[in-house]
Amino acid sequence: MGGSIFAGADETPGEFSDDIKGDGKRYKVYRGMGSLAAMHSGGGSQTRYFSESDKVSVAQGVVATVLAKGSVQKVSQFFYTGVQHGFQDIGVKSIDDLHSRCDDGTVRFEIRSQAAMKEGGVSCGAGMALQTIIG
Repeated sequence: MGGSIFAGADETPGEFSDDIKGDGKRYKVYRGMGSLAAMHSGGGSQTRYFSESDKVSVAQGVVATVLAKGSVQKVSQFFYTGVQHGFQDIGVKSIDDLHSRCDDGTVRFEIRSQAAMKEGGVSCGAGMALQTIIG
């Protein structure tokens, strides 16, 4: 589910286009594996989505234009730092420490609905621009 996040990276397939929206920014076309374009390309997408024998193709992904994001290493660093901060927030130092604290009950997780997050004021960052975070 992170395809569109990495799609604008330098190392991912696709061609870059400059200033296609007249805003002076660099873009790349992103084609999700569940898109009709991917399913009809013969690259195995139909097998992945169990639709090779279907008479009608139903898109389960998109083709879109995404902002260029630089290298995968730069994009990955965003996730690495986010995990580090999350570990600091709950007081664990490593993945092994997280596992043992979950096992002994000192760290617990809750599943929260969208309504509960809204009511509780939990921010998921969905309204934030990725370019601002990474750039």
